[in-house]
Amino acid sequence: MRRIALFVPMLFMLLVIGPPALARASHTHVSFTETTVSVTQPARQWVSGAEIHFRGAVEVTAVTGDLEGSITAVLNGNINLHTGTGAVFGRFTFVTSNVNWNGSFRGGASGSGTFIAQGSDGSKIHGSFVPAGPDILEDEAVILSPKG
Repeated sequence: MRRIALFVPMLFMLLVIGPPALARASHTHVSFTETTVSVTQPARQWVSGAEIHFRGAVEVTAVTGDLEGSITAVLNGNINLHTGTGAVFGRFTFVTSNVNWNGSFRGGASGSGTFIAQGSDGSKIHGSFVPAGPDILEDEAVILSPKG
């Protein structure tokens, strides 16, 4: 009985104060614009039935807004030639003056999609992008920075 009497107050204090090791990551909301600087021809491209497939086109974009830097993405896709629908996906590197993120993206043929990446500083970034004009994407994201 005596152990329970000591355990309950200790448990209450732990829940109220919280241990430092359980500190939550900070969330930083950011928005930025990507403007296409260059795009290479795909390394491979073929048509199968009504779909065009491509692999390995490299796109470089300049990033301005809450984050400044550049993104280099390797684009792959499968697009239906009759409907214009399909998927574009690949890997990217996002370089800023403070951190480099490496990750992946997935989107539709319309140019909208989502991304997630791991930062060189231990952070993670995840968000979405939508086209805002020819060669321009508007991105909204959250950066999760570890605490500890």
